[in-house]
Amino acid sequence: MDVIIPLSFTSILNKDVLNTISNIRKFQFDRIFICSKEYPNYSIDAIWLQAPDSWANKDANQIDAIFTAIKNGISANFLRCSDDEKLLCQSPLAKHAGEIICQQGGRWQRRLNNTHSWLKMHGFTTYNYDTHTPKIYNKEKFVEIFNKSPYQGHVGLTIESTYFNQLTEAPPL
Repeated sequence: MDVIIPLSFTSILNKDVLNTISNIRKFQFDRIFICSKEYPNYSIDAIWLQAPDSWANKDANQIDAIFTAIKNGISANFLRCSDDEKLLCQSPLAKHAGEIICQQGGRWQRRLNNTHSWLKMHGFTTYNYDTHTPKIYNKEKFVEIFNKSPYQGHVGLTIESTYFNQLTEAPPL
């Protein structure tokens, strides 16, 4: 299984990703892909792929980075990890933190609120999977889900809650 770490412009400036790569190397993964608009100004022990970083919404940029990795032959199942996340085991389970709680907040909270509304409107569960932990994705499901989800909007959708809430059939209305 491969690993993908999408990096935004601000993430690429810090070196947290080096600790993350070192942590991942302790486990049995095939390849590590770093996807970013620009190559980091430090050496990385990973395959670098140039990916767009053109949206104001960070999740949309991460989703587009994963589409770039998919086009470049990432494994059927892959681990998505942020630049500052650590693995505790080889196959982390996608756990949620209960129902999405809609509340006032900044850009990310508005995106989470928007995700809740969109999922509910389409009959999906509304669990909060955005727990800032590495998770395993399936590339066919990823393409299927995000080709029909309006993740690129101004507010957009969060990557983890959008994906994992759509893995099962929508309940009857």
